[in-house]
Order: sequence, then structure tokens, then C-alpha cells
Amino acid sequence: MNYTPANDIVIGNPKLIAKKKNEEALKVATTKINTNVNVSVSGKKIRDDDEIPQVEKVGIETGKIIMQARLSKNLKQTDLAKQLNITPDIIRDYENGSAPRNGSLLNRMSKVLGVKLTGKINN
Repeated sequence: MNYTPANDIVIGNPKLIAKKKNEEALKVATTKINTNVNVSVSGKKIRDDDEIPQVEKVGIETGKIIMQARLSKNLKQTDLAKQLNITPDIIRDYENGSAPRNGSLLNRMSKVLGVKLTGKINN
């Protein structure tokens, strides 16, 4: 049984076969080029404020209230963090006003510090 690979067999018009091979090569080359390109399906420009929801921060005013209440109770940030079972970094971020607003944690801080931290606060 003699087996010859299909690539070696030429049937039909050699010009048409060469044209098909060029089209296939072009198609493969185009596919390889386009695999590294990010294309937006909708064609709409993406703006950061449209796509990424902004996380509400506690704000500097709330941070000042937390700091004043903590200092009035003679607590260090590490002491308050231990009472709340969190890291001192979180206390620092809340006092700086840069932490994301977490109602549960604010309620726990309110109870420990004896001040109101939730509800409408003008930041």
C-alpha cells in the first residue's frame, strides 16, 4: 500500500491552488495579528467613571470624630484595634478618612468609643 500525503497531490489548475494557498496564508496571518488586539464589541469608548463603581469613603470628618473619641478615652490605635479585633492599619485608614465605609465596623466603633459614627454625616 503506497501512501502519499495530501500536500503532495496536485489536482486541478495550479494557479487556483496557489491562489487558495495565498488566501489561507493571509487568513492565518491576519488571525495571528488580531489575537493580541483588544477590541471593544460595542465600539463605545470606556470611561473610568462609567465602568468602575466608586467606593464611598468614610471621609475626613468621620475620621476626626473617631480620633477625638479615641484620644478622649486615652486609647492608642493598637488598643482600639485589639478591642475591635482588627488591625491598627484599619484604624489609621478610618482616621485618615481613606477607608471604605463599613456600617458594621462603624457601629462597633461607636459602641466602644461612645460616639455616633453612622447616619448622615457631612464630610
